Amino acid sequence: MASTERRAGIGTTYAVVLSLLVTGCASTQASSHRPGVGTWREIPASPLTARIGAVTAWTGKEALFLGGAIGAPCPPNADCAGPDETADGAAFDPAQGTWRRTATAPATVRAYSSRVVIGDEVFLWGPHRLMSYNASSDAWTVHPASRPDLVGADLATIDARVVGVRGERPPGAAPDQIYDPATRTWLLLPQDLLGASFDRSVTATPLGLVLTGKTLVPQPGSDGPAVVRAEVLNMATMVWRQLPDSDQLGGSGWAWTGTRMIDPSLGGEDGGEVNGYGRTVPHGGTLDPAAGKWGRLTDPPAQFTGGWPAFALGGSLSATQGWIYDDSGPTWSKLSRPAAAPPAAGDAVWAGRRLIVVGGTDTSKGYTSAALSKRAWMLTVPG
Repeated sequence: MASTERRAGIGTTYAVVLSLLVTGCASTQASSHRPGVGTWREIPASPLTARIGAVTAWTGKEALFLGGAIGAPCPPNADCAGPDETADGAAFDPAQGTWRRTATAPATVRAYSSRVVIGDEVFLWGPHRLMSYNASSDAWTVHPASRPDLVGADLATIDARVVGVRGERPPGAAPDQIYDPATRTWLLLPQDLLGASFDRSVTATPLGLVLTGKTLVPQPGSDGPAVVRAEVLNMATMVWRQLPDSDQLGGSGWAWTGTRMIDPSLGGEDGGEVNGYGRTVPHGGTLDPAAGKWGRLTDPPAQFTGGWPAFALGGSLSATQGWIYDDSGPTWSKLSRPAAAPPAAGDAVWAGRRLIVVGGTDTSKGYTSAALSKRAWMLTVPG
């Protein structure tokens, strides 16, 4: 079983970059939390064309950067064409400090695609179906088509199989699916208990699959916050067990730390003056699926107080909103910006306790391809 890391959806490709720029600008504000941890060092630049939205993965030996979108970033409030996605990729070996180009994918890789790793094979979405890249053989496989509405779904892996869960399930929709690479077949999951829902994601744990989402209600018309709900699928019995509802709104996604699930998103919402909640409901939090218990993040920093806004959810370690969260403490450490790095961090992945970041965006150079970088850095976090 392997844990999954959440990535932003393809439709938010340029919105993500712009939000990182905003966070980067706000990161000069004072913070009472811990100073930076570890030391950055620049590593050789990526051999690929500068890009954003590459699909990142760690095989245990190499950090993979597959596909992505090249071309000029979209200016704020502009109506830009969709991202120019690519099919090439590269792998970085942190032990050797070297890059290699990977085989070209048989189709373009969806920018910011969800992905899972089974052994040294990475499963991710192409434009129309699931593909996988085997790092040992440097070869791609195109898998049988799933239902069309599943393409682009959130992925998790359990029992050497790949689970796909749609981000939104409308009323009356068919169940989600699970794929067995050994038999090359897609099967239906049991119908979940969340019903019509959105912001759905799936996380693999030793207890089973944990499905999270929010109730799909008419907008406007909701009489309260859309909080995260959850249920667990026992893989032996294939029966769902519903958990109590949370008091959190959700944010960047979930990471399994080995003992619990963490959403390290900062900040919260109070509903505003018209439909106020009477309290601030946080975005992030914790979930112990075995006990069915939700919890608050420990001593979270305020929003917009962090450092360099790299984003990568790992296991115990996560980089989010300019902070490194370490669940083994738990501790928050401000993420310093490497020398000569762009204000907006590029694609990032955890390789054990090493954070590898490739590229970034500096729109002071204009909204052209010159704003994108292909330089790379690696931070080693002690512990």
